[in-house]
Amino acid sequence: MMHHSRMVASEDTAAAEPPLKVFRAERWRIGLTYAVTLVENLFYLLYPWTIGHAIDGLLGGRGPWSLVPLATIWVAHVVVGAARQVYDTWVFARIHGAIASGTIVRQRAAGMSTTEIAARSVMSRDLVDFFEREVPTLLTALLGLVGGIAMLFWYDRLVGVAVILWMVPVIAIYAVMGRRAHRLNRDLNDETEREVHLIEFGRLGPLASHFRRRGRLRVRLSNAEALSWSLVELCSIAVVILVILRMTALPGIQAGGLYAMLAYLWRVLECLDQAPLLVQRYARLLDIRRRLELGVDDLA
Repeated sequence: MMHHSRMVASEDTAAAEPPLKVFRAERWRIGLTYAVTLVENLFYLLYPWTIGHAIDGLLGGRGPWSLVPLATIWVAHVVVGAARQVYDTWVFARIHGAIASGTIVRQRAAGMSTTEIAARSVMSRDLVDFFEREVPTLLTALLGLVGGIAMLFWYDRLVGVAVILWMVPVIAIYAVMGRRAHRLNRDLNDETEREVHLIEFGRLGPLASHFRRRGRLRVRLSNAEALSWSLVELCSIAVVILVILRMTALPGIQAGGLYAMLAYLWRVLECLDQAPLLVQRYARLLDIRRRLELGVDDLA
């Protein structure tokens, strides 16, 4: 009976796929969710142009037909977005189940303690959440950024050049922030792994010290994010003022065109506003993946 139990455990361990293999096995389904996300973002990119077209059409006396492109894109977006949300949830629920169960079996075989395994099982949800939420957010930001700048170039070349020059210091700021976030997230994940063990013993002193350390690390992460966001916003103030001055001086500019240019500029700013959170989450992901794949070499 004991021999049979060991055989079953050995078979379970061999079948426990590491996170990377699970994602590879589901790559086509994941690719489909990301492809539909890109289609959704094309709709977002077309909204300012269709609204500007509708404004100029209505002011120019062309009537309600000017609203047809906007209404068509909006309805299509609702249908595609609802279908994508339902499909996404199904795909990533499957992936999380496979990664969490595989992590527990594999790390149990590698001799990890129950407290460490429990902490890393919780981390597996963060890993899946990154691919379910942050990667689509990143795709949205990249498409909004590239598409928004391209549309600004289409309306006026100098405006497009100004926005590109503004991005140089912004990228440098976020690169520095990313390195700092990686170090802080590594320390924070160390504290997370200790937490279950400390809860098991339930001593006030160590628990209080642990949560103070976690609090300090979260404050330092928040401060790094706030500093980078503030520096970027100061750069943004300058570029927005310059772009508004340039747009209002363009010969023959119409109300719809002004609205569309401002909307695309704001879209670019909003996409870059998401960078601090994405950088911090990506830094956390790198450390989580290293921990979840512990024991993979033992199965090779």
